[in-house]
Amino acid sequence: MLEKVQFVFLHYMQLALFVASCYGLGVWPRRWCKQLPPLDYLFSVCLTTCLGMGIAILALQALGIAGLFNQLCVTGLLLLGLIGCLANAALPSQRVAGGKPVPFGVNGSTLQARWYFWAVIALLVVYMLPAALHPPIDWDETEAHLPHARNWVSNGKLSINEWLRYPFFPYNFNLLYAAGLTFKNDIFAQLANALAGWLVAIGLYRLAAAHFNRAVAIIAALVFLYLTRGQYGTATVDLGSTMFIFFGFACIFFWHETKDFPLLCIGLFLIGAACGSKYQALTFIPFLAVLVLLRERRATRLLGLLLCFALPCVYWYARNYLITGNPFDPMGQKLFGYWDWNAGDMALQLSNIRDAADWPNPILWPALAAAFLRSRHTHPLFRAVLAISLYAFAVWIVTSHYSRYLMPSYPFLALLTAIVVDAFFTRLSNIDAMRKPAAQRSLSAILSGLAGALFVALLGAAVAVSTPKEWRKVQANDADRAAFLKAHIAAYEIGDYLKSHPEIRIVQIDLESNLYYLPENTIGDIFGPGRYRDFYSLPTREMANRLRLFNANAILLSTESIEAIKIEKRPDFPLYFAPIKLTEKAGLYGLNK
Repeated sequence: MLEKVQFVFLHYMQLALFVASCYGLGVWPRRWCKQLPPLDYLFSVCLTTCLGMGIAILALQALGIAGLFNQLCVTGLLLLGLIGCLANAALPSQRVAGGKPVPFGVNGSTLQARWYFWAVIALLVVYMLPAALHPPIDWDETEAHLPHARNWVSNGKLSINEWLRYPFFPYNFNLLYAAGLTFKNDIFAQLANALAGWLVAIGLYRLAAAHFNRAVAIIAALVFLYLTRGQYGTATVDLGSTMFIFFGFACIFFWHETKDFPLLCIGLFLIGAACGSKYQALTFIPFLAVLVLLRERRATRLLGLLLCFALPCVYWYARNYLITGNPFDPMGQKLFGYWDWNAGDMALQLSNIRDAADWPNPILWPALAAAFLRSRHTHPLFRAVLAISLYAFAVWIVTSHYSRYLMPSYPFLALLTAIVVDAFFTRLSNIDAMRKPAAQRSLSAILSGLAGALFVALLGAAVAVSTPKEWRKVQANDADRAAFLKAHIAAYEIGDYLKSHPEIRIVQIDLESNLYYLPENTIGDIFGPGRYRDFYSLPTREMANRLRLFNANAILLSTESIEAIKIEKRPDFPLYFAPIKLTEKAGLYGLNK
């Protein structure tokens, strides 16, 4: 038990150092703002840390381009941020310059921030605390995100592994994962992803508390945490993209209210960081471009803003265009032509998205009524959030219709939901107060408290059941980690075997979720040049010859895949392949000479 406590403490201390370093990198550009966002210190810290993460990503990009992506240079970047943090602490605090602050707006509410709201938040924190501390086992992180990051670290530069899925995507946020891998720490990747979600939740709370009231703030933060609860134990990029879009939008809003141009520069830099993390962020550009052009049309300033936006993302799109002729590979193939994907790959991808199409979680449905809250229409933040939410939802409807791709809009939709819920209960309470005498109103308050206590008790019971399971996933030493991965990663034992047999180069079939634990030169995916779909219909002899064309000498088959089982059960399979290592969930077979 003590070993596990030390493990948790060590990793959260590492995260704290990273946060301090990011704050130190972000605080100096933020000091250019003559008029800081008129919110409290906590929101400023979250915004500054987010900005610092964007600057760290830009610096890591430069290191990767220069072929200096190694532990020494990453340590130097970390120390530079820590020095900036300490130097800022020694300076006098920055005060808001003259001018009117952003109006705080509506503060009256009968839906008070009672004790059970805080109890729910505390329970969620307890539940999420160990969520990011287990070894990586999520499909997306082990199939693409961490393998790409590992490839950069092993090569010391931003290399391209064409055998991995989406080799030409923008990978800004993955650079932070790679920074952790230079220290052989893949837990940090999950913590960095979780940090993005926590920063959004705190920033959303402070934004809503300052402009509306504490009840709206707590509900909005709770809704966001609930919607993203499955993202805090994995190393993907959705929370990172959401963080950059949320704080970027906040800066652009503050610029609209204060006319402080550096805020707009920071906002567009953060939006650019999001566009360098995921293609879906590009859909926000038309809306934000209109928002900027409504107030700023001076050519020199627009050129500067374009530079701020392009700085963190232009590398990925320029590189893709120079190599493939398509800046958005593999998207837009009908316009730019095909490169690593073919028409069949794209058809399968679109089919998968159509099969996953769904609607937002019902907890967000109250946001639909936000447009009818006339009492809020004069509030500038409400109008801005309503506009971006309507735009993002309309784009989402006509593009993916897949709720995960709506995640960058969750902070805005959560805020609208909270405003509607607060307005409903406020209206209901006002009506109730006019109809009932004081004694009955007291009884209603008691019943409300009892209902809150019951909800907290039920949630507490759920957390009490689930949290020990999360803590059991935390592995504090190498032996426990290996046993855990053996139970959760189908080809982990074979991957461990291949580490000591580098002469074996494999093509895997239906085990791409294991790629992080397999050798870097592993071939095989359902998309791209190593698509194993082509193997399904090949006769065994031609399959063996195809492996030789790939310069591979072994095939790795999943024992849980119908197509892989069919290959293994062919009568002539033993003529061409001999077993090397067999486990319960996977089999490694070498080519017969």
